[in-house]
Amino acid sequence: MPAGETMFRALAVAALAALAACVGGCGESDSDDAGVDASATPVDGELSVLTYNVAALPQGLSQSEPERNLPLISPLLNTYDLVLVQEDFVYHDLLSAAAEHPHRSETSGLGDCSTVCDQPESSASLGDGLNRFSRFAFAPLWRRAWERCNGLLDAGSDCLTPKGVSVAHTQLATGAVVDVYNLHMDASGGDADVRAEQVTQLLSLIEERSSGRAIILGGDTNMRRDEPGLQALLDGAGLRDACREVDCGDERIDRVMLRDGDGVELTVRGWRVADEFKHDEGGRLSDHRAVHVDIAFSADGAGMLDPEADPSPAPEPEPVDIPSDERCPSEEVFRFRAAGCCVANTCGVADPLITGTCLPREAFPSQYAELDALACDR
Repeated sequence: MPAGETMFRALAVAALAALAACVGGCGESDSDDAGVDASATPVDGELSVLTYNVAALPQGLSQSEPERNLPLISPLLNTYDLVLVQEDFVYHDLLSAAAEHPHRSETSGLGDCSTVCDQPESSASLGDGLNRFSRFAFAPLWRRAWERCNGLLDAGSDCLTPKGVSVAHTQLATGAVVDVYNLHMDASGGDADVRAEQVTQLLSLIEERSSGRAIILGGDTNMRRDEPGLQALLDGAGLRDACREVDCGDERIDRVMLRDGDGVELTVRGWRVADEFKHDEGGRLSDHRAVHVDIAFSADGAGMLDPEADPSPAPEPEPVDIPSDERCPSEEVFRFRAAGCCVANTCGVADPLITGTCLPREAFPSQYAELDALACDR
């Protein structure tokens, strides 16, 4: 079956409508199947999944050239049924412009660099960078930032934005519902201990939101095959790594994982690096390579998508609005990593994107916990 083509084949359920003869009348069934929805029809099909870190920090901070590359990426997404992207921060309008998927997430950032990059807004406005494009309907998206990260202008700059995980119940076909997760973990090679804590948080979230349910999880894990946190995630959530499932021989930090559950079985049919994401000169459109996985599914037909499901989102922090005459001079902002910005006689963590402004305390609690112990030197 060609990659990217979704095929649904309804399978007839063998059932007896009535007995040819009913001696002595027909009483209530004492079968083990009593109470099962007899109208549930098993279904099966296939879907193509793409996970792609599109490197869309503001131009100049990104390791790529997002203003040139995202318009080229956008139409190529249409090959795939389900697309999970990371680092989709301030050019979401460019990334989504040519995408034809009927179901897509609303960006958690402002999505338009003209309203972000040159304004005195907090970098929390960039959002978590986690978005999705889907041919399948999904319930309201639920997002959660990592409770711990490491580094603003060093160690991968993981605290620059509130990265984390998002999840939504997704209907692959009538009666076939899975939970689809998208994540972005800490990047630095020295952050294995931080990623281990993020794995612990993720396992708790999966138990809370997806107990017993089938899962497709994609994203930029930043974990190589020998990192203990990776095996802890696979074992703890009962996940299978798609690359390992088909012995792809090219295991990468950008991964797709899956598990069966709640009457849905998922099978990896193929794995590849999607090499079509290149510009005319042959260079890649991101500092990451996209990963494409084909998945077959079969379901008992009893799954239901609740369009009114409560996503229970974490509250969005309000950006800090600092009058221009109260911003720190640029020469006073560096003391503790990128910290030490004093605004209105109060210590704050300097925003590395907007010179002379501070990050909101609510969005960056771990940085402020360390900074609170320091004196405010002007």
